[in-house]
Amino acid sequence: MKKGFILYNDYKQHFDLLSNEELGILIRGTFAYEAENTEPNFDGKLQMAFSFIKAQLDRDSKKYEKKVAQCKAAGQASGRKRALTKPTNKETATTTDTTTAKEKEEKITFADCVHLTQTQHQTLLQTHGEAKTNALIQTLNNYKASHGKTYKSDYHTIQNWVIKKHEEQTSTAATSVAKQPPTKSHNYQGRTWDYDKLATLERQRLISQTT
Repeated sequence: MKKGFILYNDYKQHFDLLSNEELGILIRGTFAYEAENTEPNFDGKLQMAFSFIKAQLDRDSKKYEKKVAQCKAAGQASGRKRALTKPTNKETATTTDTTTAKEKEEKITFADCVHLTQTQHQTLLQTHGEAKTNALIQTLNNYKASHGKTYKSDYHTIQNWVIKKHEEQTSTAATSVAKQPPTKSHNYQGRTWDYDKLATLERQRLISQTT
């Protein structure tokens, strides 16, 4: 299951035709459609705006599913290739026998395209904590799915560049939030919504989807 979706700049011309209340209803309906596959019952301007968003969401979902299938197929092919590789002489057999238990561990799927051993995952948890570890895994998963990339070791890829990339994104997002003046509006139910915070969260999703 995808962890997020993209709202494109092309939607702005439709958003500008809506009031803050209508825009809040549209965004809630969009999240319901993407997360729960529940199509909202809109009419008028809301229905027109949502129809453009829905069409793009459906196209993006098909692309994502295709990339995930390619990642899985590549992983399975790599696994079969390793299984067919056998020692050709006593020296190779000795090297294989001395392989550490960590290297022999079976890899576990922690996201559609990210596979780690239990020891590798525990090392990440101990070093970075659960929240950051999950974010690192999702960053690599989104990158592999969107670019069709495969790596010999997802763990070493995380150590090599994903950690640095995640920290840069976090720093950029924090700086952006600090510069934004607080603005609030109210929806039709009288609840208070911080649209700047929603915008920041959306930018973070966009960053994770495009990396």
